[in-house]
Amino acid sequence: MRIYTERLSQIIKDKNHWSDLKIELSKYNIDNRDEKLKDTSAGKIFEVFAKYYFLTAPEFDGLYTDIWLYHEIPLKTKEALDLGTVEYGIDLLLKTINNKYVAVQCKFKNDETSRLNWSADKIANLFAYCPKADSYILFSNCASLDNVSSSRTNNFTFYNIGHLLEIEQNTFENILIKLNDSKPKDKVYLLPKPHQQKAIDECVQWFTEGEESRGQLILPCGAGKTLTSLWIKEELKSQKTLILVPSLALLRQIKNEWSKQRKTIYEYLCVCSETDIDGDNQDSILTHTYEIGGNVTTNPEDINLFLSLGLGEKVIFSTYQSLPVIVESLKNTEINFDFVFCDEAHKTAGISKGVFGIIHDNTKIPAKKRLYATATPRIVKESLKKKLGDDLKYTHDMNDPKTFGEEFFRMSFKDAIDQDILVDYKIIAIGVNDKQLSSYLNERRYVNNNISIDEVANNYALDFVMSKYSANHALTFHSRVNLAKDFSLRHSKLFETTNSFSVDGTQATSIRNQILHEFKSSNKAIISNARCLTEGVDVPTIDLVYFSDPKNSKVDIIQAVGRALRKKEGKKQGYIVVPIYHTNHGEVENSISEGSFKNLLQVIRSLCEQDERLQDEINSIAFGKGKKGSKRIDILSSFDEEIETLNLIGFEQNLRESLFDQIIYKTSNNWDIWFLELKTHLELNNDYPSKNENANLYAWVAQQRNRKNSNTLKLEELRKLNSINFAWDIVRWKWYKMFEVFKSYAEVNEFSPHKDFDNPDLVNWYKIQLGYLNDKKYITNEQLIKFQNINSKFLGSGSKKKWVALYEDLVKWRSINSDRWPQYQRDDKDSYESKLSVFCQTIRKRFRENDLEDYWYDKFTELGFNFEGKADTWTDYFFKIKNLLQTRTSISIDDIGQNEYTWIYRHRKDFSEGKLTEYQCQKIKELSLDRFFETWEQSFEKIKKWQIENLKLPTRNSNKDLHSWLNSQRSKYKNGTLSEEQIISLQSIGYYLEGKGNQDKEDRWLEMFNNLVDFKKKNSNDWPKFGSDGLEAQLYNWCQANRQAQAGTHSGGRRKELEQWKVIKLDELNFHWAKADINNRDWEINFEKFIEHLDSDGNFTLPSMVNGEINLLYRWFTNQRVSFQKNKMPSDRIQKFKEVGVSFEESENLTKRDGYSKWAKNINKIAKFIETNGHYPKAGTDTLQANLYQSLARTKRAFNETKLSEEQIALLRELNIKID
Repeated sequence: MRIYTERLSQIIKDKNHWSDLKIELSKYNIDNRDEKLKDTSAGKIFEVFAKYYFLTAPEFDGLYTDIWLYHEIPLKTKEALDLGTVEYGIDLLLKTINNKYVAVQCKFKNDETSRLNWSADKIANLFAYCPKADSYILFSNCASLDNVSSSRTNNFTFYNIGHLLEIEQNTFENILIKLNDSKPKDKVYLLPKPHQQKAIDECVQWFTEGEESRGQLILPCGAGKTLTSLWIKEELKSQKTLILVPSLALLRQIKNEWSKQRKTIYEYLCVCSETDIDGDNQDSILTHTYEIGGNVTTNPEDINLFLSLGLGEKVIFSTYQSLPVIVESLKNTEINFDFVFCDEAHKTAGISKGVFGIIHDNTKIPAKKRLYATATPRIVKESLKKKLGDDLKYTHDMNDPKTFGEEFFRMSFKDAIDQDILVDYKIIAIGVNDKQLSSYLNERRYVNNNISIDEVANNYALDFVMSKYSANHALTFHSRVNLAKDFSLRHSKLFETTNSFSVDGTQATSIRNQILHEFKSSNKAIISNARCLTEGVDVPTIDLVYFSDPKNSKVDIIQAVGRALRKKEGKKQGYIVVPIYHTNHGEVENSISEGSFKNLLQVIRSLCEQDERLQDEINSIAFGKGKKGSKRIDILSSFDEEIETLNLIGFEQNLRESLFDQIIYKTSNNWDIWFLELKTHLELNNDYPSKNENANLYAWVAQQRNRKNSNTLKLEELRKLNSINFAWDIVRWKWYKMFEVFKSYAEVNEFSPHKDFDNPDLVNWYKIQLGYLNDKKYITNEQLIKFQNINSKFLGSGSKKKWVALYEDLVKWRSINSDRWPQYQRDDKDSYESKLSVFCQTIRKRFRENDLEDYWYDKFTELGFNFEGKADTWTDYFFKIKNLLQTRTSISIDDIGQNEYTWIYRHRKDFSEGKLTEYQCQKIKELSLDRFFETWEQSFEKIKKWQIENLKLPTRNSNKDLHSWLNSQRSKYKNGTLSEEQIISLQSIGYYLEGKGNQDKEDRWLEMFNNLVDFKKKNSNDWPKFGSDGLEAQLYNWCQANRQAQAGTHSGGRRKELEQWKVIKLDELNFHWAKADINNRDWEINFEKFIEHLDSDGNFTLPSMVNGEINLLYRWFTNQRVSFQKNKMPSDRIQKFKEVGVSFEESENLTKRDGYSKWAKNINKIAKFIETNGHYPKAGTDTLQANLYQSLARTKRAFNETKLSEEQIALLRELNIKID
């Protein structure tokens, strides 16, 4: 066989295709008796070629361990298989990785269209002389087999001319390398294109991270669905895989494509049968099981054995029609597929899908993951759903995620074209009228009485378009097989320079492959068919698809169009052509053939479903015409462009315009028209239509929400609505829309919205929200918090906005008239002063009725406003209160009335804060109000008890008195008048003294920490001291709170340990966690200062105020006394006080300080007045001067009555105030 190997090595050089090699082989297959030339060595060379083909073709990679020519078969193997030493009918023997043997017979003939015969070509010897082989292969360049041979379907494969024409260039190169005993090139693996990689990632992520068991992969024809499925399978590391396709041709195609590109070795089994494939489909591709290659079976036992034995990867390639035998093979087993890939999944959707619907049932086909792939998802129309009623459960809708899963990845025609995966397209409606045809036929003297003028029109129109658009390879579709054949035959006679072919499903795969090869190789050609070239045909040279007859199936139309959109170098556009026959007279509407026009509409509608660009264009034109009824669509006289993807050629102007209008009208999507109207409305109004504004659009919008709730909204419709942020919950959408208005309002307004000043919609919304505060069932917690966060910041009711201007006028008026308040002018009621007087009376009235907000009370207090009016009015009210309290030992709001209680509470507070006149101070003292009010500790215990019973702190609505008391503590804290223990107690119940609301505690903590860092930089040897004021006082309390938190010694029963990051930051400052040493040092310093104020008898003078500021030493001493009274003072400190003559049991020596500090404060004010004005204060209308005058007068009376202490006399002398 060496000579044959050498010859093959010579003739295969520079050959990239079987047709090139076949020419050379034919030279060695000569039988010319006239010239006495005979050479049959081509058969032997072909055998050598077969060996090297099985060795190098990528689809066989890893399948065979040994490939022998007959003379190379080991003797032991021949003995085991009962093979003789002489070759009879067997040319090669293949040994699989499973130790199975495949006998191969080779047949080469010069006539590749010939049919091999069972007897004449000795095919019978293949089976007769190797009966122990596991399977058989007939390897030939012939096209078909006789009936006897083709009946051998079990374990028999026929590799024919069709297979040889599919051999790729790199395989020819590797055969040559292998013949020269060199190492073949490594297998070339394709890399996923970006869109394929994204699809792989999305699908794998949904399956793994999303834990989905079903999903959809939507890719347009020509986008690489087959290899994408392989790569997904490999990413999932599936051990048992099931691949489902609707035809034997597709099964063979996907099996071969996977074999060429697989990165893992797997065993495969083909489950299919010719008897149950496409029996009801006209012109479906006829593929024989013996053309598929590999093991083919429909025996359930074989399938069960295949899946059960061995541990390696297993792949079953099956048709949907053979699913019943797979179901049978899985019964009573625990076999579970890891991954099922359903190709052309639209065929499993629809009504009563029979065997195609079996795949949805996981009890019949158990699988962990199912992927449904298609270019054309099939959705059951809503109108049909309504008709079906209860029978709807027997349908399968790809909109149903329970059956088909969610869409894992979708690529539309538009996306594929935009990403340069497919070429763009143009729809051409070509019209031919009867005059044109008559003239055309006369010129060419074409006579055939059996041919109608319409039929000739199709050929004429196709040639015209191919010439006009320089299209060279056209694929024509017809309603019947014989029409396709007639069209091709007629075209070849009419246009001799165009090669014309036709194919049909009855032809063997090898014949079809030969025809397609010639078609691709032609400079200009057409190929006609009815349906068999719809699926599984990859011929990128096709640049035009021609729909000669009406085609009703939208899926078939899209599949057919996909043939013209595949990428090829130099190819920029694909053309979809629909002929329209029309007359040249009569009315326009009657001039167009109804059938041809319907054909055009069906093509456009089908493309609209796949390409949103086309549908959007048509809808936009339809929407525009609806808005502007008189506007027409311009058609250029050159017939170049009507809309971007639709051309109308060969029509008179009025006919073209009418046809174009009908196309727009009949192919526009009513839903999309409404969508465009809504989109436009939102862009113009930023709001949804009301019923009064646009009742029809209002109803359509409501319908979309109902359809979504009932899951009847299409995925594409849902996607479009989501693209404009459609408000599915209109109540929620309106709330947030108005909330944004409210938020913007609050940024520039201090008062809440009011009807007299603000947007009525905002005012109405605001009132509704206030109502929701009590009835929360119409508002979410999130919305409530958002509203309250803003509403709580308003300074008062919106109705008081009118007071702002009046208040500003009052401030100006008082700056000019500081000695009096506005008086009502009866003779000039409309005067400026009268208006201000009325305003003041309104404030006093609100105050008396306890209806004056704190904001306005504080603002008027700043002006020194007399809320009671004239002084005698205050005195009258005072005596009323005094009489009310004479016989009482306690008071409450319910007991004495809200106004009276409020008056007492406010005056007691103003008295303690020094806000009353001297006269009012004297009167308030007479009431001894302290006897009616609880101590701080008593009030705090009430708060704790209320919190335990109600599981929260009191609010204004739940307990006004306790809430008010709590709020007052915040003011005291800011003023530094809370003791350390009081602060810790308030913190223990979760009351935050820093401010209202959900303040960011972490930021506040960091702020205080940074303040402490600054303090230590200035006072490196000291820590913040107790009794200090301002920031230092806050830092002291803050440090102590952190110590308590770390030590777990909070009062109030709470124990929350200090966070570790806070501990670390404090440690960086060498923070003293043990406070005792600092406290002791500070205490000793304060004690030494205290001693300086003692006389020899142990008496001391210690004012509470110094120069108008709190005396820190006085506060320190007060805390010592409290500590002693609570038995918390250490005994050594008690002893220290006793040693200097201070005994806390005897408090009489402390009483004289009570009135002294306030008296000294007033005397200092008098001294300052004298220094500023040069005279003593006098009685008069000036309130401040009058108060100082009264204070000085009382001091003179006390001096004359010898009631002044030596300290007081000493201070008067020191300030040079004469009273004698």
